[in-house]
Amino acid sequence: MGTSAVRILVVDDYQPWRRVLSRTLEKQPELQIICEVTDGLEAVQKGEELKPDLILLDVGLPKLDGIEAARRLRRLSPKSKILFVSQWSSADLVQEAFAVGAQGFVTKTDVGSKLLTAVNDVLQGKESVSTLPKGARPRLERFDYSVTTKATPEVAWRVFSNWKLWPQFSELYEDIQWTKGEPWQKGSHLSIRAAKPIGVTLDHVIILCVPAERVAWIDHASGTTMEQWVFFESRQGGGTRVHTWGELTGMMPLITGRTMKDLLLEFTRIWYDRYAMECDRVAGASSLLT
Repeated sequence: MGTSAVRILVVDDYQPWRRVLSRTLEKQPELQIICEVTDGLEAVQKGEELKPDLILLDVGLPKLDGIEAARRLRRLSPKSKILFVSQWSSADLVQEAFAVGAQGFVTKTDVGSKLLTAVNDVLQGKESVSTLPKGARPRLERFDYSVTTKATPEVAWRVFSNWKLWPQFSELYEDIQWTKGEPWQKGSHLSIRAAKPIGVTLDHVIILCVPAERVAWIDHASGTTMEQWVFFESRQGGGTRVHTWGELTGMMPLITGRTMKDLLLEFTRIWYDRYAMECDRVAGASSLLT
């Protein structure tokens, strides 16, 4: 790579990761970020408009996933080189990324040690794929839990969606506030500060919400990404079954000697059991007024 400026478009929906990428690229002054975007559609639009030399692209993007965005970018900005930077790194995913025209693939856990090498390789026309240390490959874990309540789906949703009640359901909350968008609208962000077992801030990004039917979000924290869904299902004879499931991927470190999945299961059971009790209380109070 020569000393002339390399124009880079960064695409990632998680602001802390964009900051990490920026700080890493700053180590080579000739690498200049000309634009940062947060979804796949905007990546395609800015790629076509700006014709960057290099595009750093995440896979799991809102509006349009990274694989499809890369396919369109290959056609609209054919001279731009594409380097995926992703939490996921399965062989099938890497193969698909190269099939749509990418020149490189770096896992997010390898950014600090391998991103600049990958950037230089890709700019020189070489293919580059990072690998994780043996035994440290991201894993996929799943959990699910259900409760029933006498409340209707509408009442169950009203209780669930009132985040000001959540500290009643768990002692772990330190702060809860919406930081972007209108509450429970697609694309809005709910920031949750957990005090225990370790101080961590979760960023709930709402990806779907149909009140009294289902809601889903994605969380990022401690090198782990979680997608979680909650369903409100009307029961024959009255009441509601509230079912939640989640999938985690990433490094999933031990926390105070326990796995993240175990901690989430314990948290989920306590939270939803207390939530169901509150739903029953509200439903009982409402019946007394009718």
